[in-house]
Amino acid sequence: MSKVQRIVDGFRTRSAGVLFVELILLVVGILLALGVDGWLERRREAAVADQSLELVRNDLVQLIEQAAELEAHNRRVLEAVSLVSAAADTPGLIERDPETFEALSIMMWRRTVRFPRAAYEELVATGNLRALADPDLRSTLVRFYQELERDEEIVLRNNETFTDRLFLELLVGQGLIVNLPTGGTDFSLEAQAAADEVRREYLPVGAAFKGRLWDLPAGHPDRLRLLSAITALSMPAAGHIGVARRAREGAAALIDRIDATLDSAGRGDAEHP
Repeated sequence: MSKVQRIVDGFRTRSAGVLFVELILLVVGILLALGVDGWLERRREAAVADQSLELVRNDLVQLIEQAAELEAHNRRVLEAVSLVSAAADTPGLIERDPETFEALSIMMWRRTVRFPRAAYEELVATGNLRALADPDLRSTLVRFYQELERDEEIVLRNNETFTDRLFLELLVGQGLIVNLPTGGTDFSLEAQAAADEVRREYLPVGAAFKGRLWDLPAGHPDRLRLLSAITALSMPAAGHIGVARRAREGAAALIDRIDATLDSAGRGDAEHP
């Protein structure tokens, strides 16, 4: 008798109950294998999502630093606005003192803001955002970066409208004052401080005082326009301070949420940068 014939005879002699049990065991084994494979895949996706959250956290730390710089810059602008307003709103000519010109120079600085978001964009592009176990954290991340993008656009448009078109066109474009070159495109606070030092070197010899502003009598239309422009410039500066605060507070809250999520996944506080 051949081997194939023996196998066929064996199946014929087995009862229907035995065959049914063997079929059930086979199905259960397949389902278990699929379940284990799915569980391993979900664990892998969760691990990748946690790694992405680590990178988002690093971006948020940098974002807080940039927001603090944005707030400090606009506080300097508001202080400069106060000083120039007092100098311009006088019965006589505006004094050609170094403090007034330095304040005018500070008001000409436009700080473009682009907060770090590369890690979040990668989280979205790779689909790892969907792998986050906490749906509330997912929605909070999406909402935070949507609002951040909106605030960046507000800062950009304010810079273009108030600093570039209104203030600079009035002061420099119409010859009210002559602006000194900044010497670069670095808008950090350190660069601004360095530029201030350069301006101070020019002030004693009078090179920075060229322009019509200093010879305008009280009540002159250009004096009044200057005061209006200064007042207008203070409004976006105050708004940008609010933008910086929202970004900083929102990023700090997100860092706490991310830390809690990663800690629950088995990572200790000692690993937090």
